Amino acid sequence: MEKGVPDRFGYFPSFPHLATALPFNIMKKNIYALLILFITMVSCQKELKVEYPENDSKLTLNSVLSEGRTVSATLSSTLPYTNTGKSPFYKDGFITLYENGQLIDTLLPTDYTYRAQSEDTIWYYTSGHIVKAESSYRMLASRPGFDKVSATTRIPKKALVKNIRHTILNSFEEVLEIEIEDPESQHSFFMIEMASVDPLRDSTIATLISEDPTVELYSYFGLLKMPLDPERGEIAFFTDEYFISGKKKVILRARLDYSSGNVNQIIVYSSSEDYYEYTRSFAINSAFAENPFAEPIRVKTNVENGFGIVGGLSLQIINL
Repeated sequence: MEKGVPDRFGYFPSFPHLATALPFNIMKKNIYALLILFITMVSCQKELKVEYPENDSKLTLNSVLSEGRTVSATLSSTLPYTNTGKSPFYKDGFITLYENGQLIDTLLPTDYTYRAQSEDTIWYYTSGHIVKAESSYRMLASRPGFDKVSATTRIPKKALVKNIRHTILNSFEEVLEIEIEDPESQHSFFMIEMASVDPLRDSTIATLISEDPTVELYSYFGLLKMPLDPERGEIAFFTDEYFISGKKKVILRARLDYSSGNVNQIIVYSSSEDYYEYTRSFAINSAFAENPFAEPIRVKTNVENGFGIVGGLSLQIINL
């Protein structure tokens, strides 16, 4: 029987001084009093209209600058919390790109820079400029009716993958031992994932398992795997904080279908700090978004006067 709830005999077992049946006449008078009080309260109801302040929309600038590749970005905006629609992607904005403080290019959408996704159309602003490692990039974006926004990031050097050893345990699991050397003199951030690539179909992302407490694992689709022993996820996150003499051996168990004949690849990312923190915070935020008891997690943004992320990556793809 639930604590503090009367049982079918009218007793309150959790309160000793009420652990006797109430006399019927007292209960009857109390019922009449409660009924009169209820009618009075209902008759005094008044409907109040609360006006919520409308927040100004802000531009949202998103771009991941990857070493050795060309530049692309998207431009959208936030919506007031009373608007349940989808945020539009704009094709009439203006984005400029700076490399090490020098104006490099102006990104403008053209006829081939959009693709349809269900009922939405995402416009891509592109540039043929090749992103360079150890360079600093700044994006400035504007659109009529919005304040200008900007963001800065740095492209790190590629991680030095010194050795990879993989041992296949069965048709769906193997052990990976990846030795990484940090090429940077400053604080560095890394991510690892594994994929099975089929040229005719979408790639399949492996589930990774680790017993290393210095490695965090999160899901690709924003669903954080709750802490397990060992942890598991689809992207491994770690920093050089626990490197010894500039090196670290990362040991992962990878679960994937190895019988398909696809090309299996390991992707090692060296990430800017802002993109690393954005990816982690986005995964955690998505995982607990529907939990009313979880504390809200703010998704990382480095866009000044707006929202979004402009991050830097250098990556290596290694075929097994």
